[in-house]
Amino acid sequence: MKPLALLLALALSAAAEDIPVRIGSHALKLQVGDTERTYRLHVPDSFSRLKPASLVVALHGLGGTGAQMERITQFSKLSDERGFVVVYPDGLNRMWRCTDRETGKPDLDFIKALLDALVESKIADPLRIYVTGISNGAYMTNWLAVAMGDRIAAIAPVAGTILKPMVGRMKPALAVPVMYFHGTEDPIVRFDGKAGRLDREVSLSAEELVDWWVKANESKKPNTAVMHSAALLRDSRRDGTTVERQETSGDAPVVFYKITGGGHTWPGMARGLEHLLGRVCRDIDATKLIWDFFEHHPPPEEPK
Repeated sequence: MKPLALLLALALSAAAEDIPVRIGSHALKLQVGDTERTYRLHVPDSFSRLKPASLVVALHGLGGTGAQMERITQFSKLSDERGFVVVYPDGLNRMWRCTDRETGKPDLDFIKALLDALVESKIADPLRIYVTGISNGAYMTNWLAVAMGDRIAAIAPVAGTILKPMVGRMKPALAVPVMYFHGTEDPIVRFDGKAGRLDREVSLSAEELVDWWVKANESKKPNTAVMHSAALLRDSRRDGTTVERQETSGDAPVVFYKITGGGHTWPGMARGLEHLLGRVCRDIDATKLIWDFFEHHPPPEEPK
């Protein structure tokens, strides 16, 4: 599937806009149909068009922006250290519409066009495209892994799952390596699948999402192991949180960081929003963990 997907991606990108390569972070625009879309692109000092880089697509939460996502995650700083490229797309009206293919088509078309342009411009390696996001961006991350699974090598959603009405419609064609983070005291996308103060479960719970991805990957990779027993990580800071790590093995593992006491936050992010979003876990750095996970999961068809 991956080689065919690569040929298709290259064919689609033939008419894509050429993106100028400038070192550092820059605000850019992309015309998609009748709509002008915006995004930020970070290119590290070490970049060379002779060797297109791994690409991390980082999706902001509801009400956020790509620039805000860049500040929260500090992926650009790590990009300079490790040599990958990061793109921070902006959702229309600061949100991602991932409720179904009809309402979500403009955003799906945008991400597809953006990937086409980055590949055509020899910025992104088409075999090493990864997606992460927080909150609404995490919902979009899960959806993209299904809708564009032939182009995405691995994903890492943070504090977001899948809306219940979407579950039956989301059928991954390929197994996808997944790293997932969620706080048990998340006040916005609750650990139990409820939204804020609502008593109604609108999304898969955190543990249901883990099970969903494990089963989805097992159906495509029969040798994928069952979830290992949780391991409590060393609590190295007095932040009111502890971390358990669970994982499966195989070509498409599912790794889950359950953050007991954690809020609607990116583990390791800067202080300042705890009064709105809950506690920030500082025992782990999600940005570094995510990149290490991505870096070790190229497409299985590629020789290792």
